[in-house]
Amino acid sequence: MAPQSPVRRLRWGLALVLAIPVLQGAGIEVQSQRPPERRMPDPVELRPEPTDAAQKAIRDARGRRFDMRGGSPVTELPTDVQTLVAITHPPPLPALPVAESSLVLIGQVEEVQPYLSSPSKTRVYTEYGVHIEIVFKNMPASPVVEGSKIIADRLGGVVRLPSGRVITATVRRRNLPLLGHRYVFFLKENVELGSFTILSAYEIVEGVVFPLDEEAGSDRPQPYFGADSESLIADLKKAINP
Repeated sequence: MAPQSPVRRLRWGLALVLAIPVLQGAGIEVQSQRPPERRMPDPVELRPEPTDAAQKAIRDARGRRFDMRGGSPVTELPTDVQTLVAITHPPPLPALPVAESSLVLIGQVEEVQPYLSSPSKTRVYTEYGVHIEIVFKNMPASPVVEGSKIIADRLGGVVRLPSGRVITATVRRRNLPLLGHRYVFFLKENVELGSFTILSAYEIVEGVVFPLDEEAGSDRPQPYFGADSESLIADLKKAINP
């Protein structure tokens, strides 16, 4: 029997990144705390670089928010590296981060598109086309409209490179929204970029909610895990308009 490939350790961002070789035929391990519907997104092909100057400028500006200079470009990782797991320590958020959010809404993910960061291409991030169903907190200066679509982004994603190779990039305890699923999104506006960053979210599954992200300690109960969606919405409205 051939020896198992060694675990490679890379730097991805400011935190330690573990690059784990994926064995042929092995699936993605699902943690027991996750609802049955929770899984990794399907791979999506990397889009070519825009040729229009204005579109390229926007793409580069969005990509710079996630870039990390000094790391290895995703396209140049060793061939046995297929999974990147970033361990980060984001500031804690309340169960309903209304004050931290520019926009709070219920929406359905209609489009998923991963990209490589700019200019170093050392990270994977994903943009989500979200169809807005209900807006709870809006932006007075530039309000969004129910029935329209916005772009929300998050570090991580599952991308198929032009070579056909698939790279899965995740952030520990920070999960990725899924195509076709509905969420209560807490979003922060990326001023002048025409997009929003996902601070937190709750997935709605047949009237029951599940936090998108995970708590740091396994012994800590997650807020609203398995709660009725109407209960969360009622609390959300009280938090916005006490």
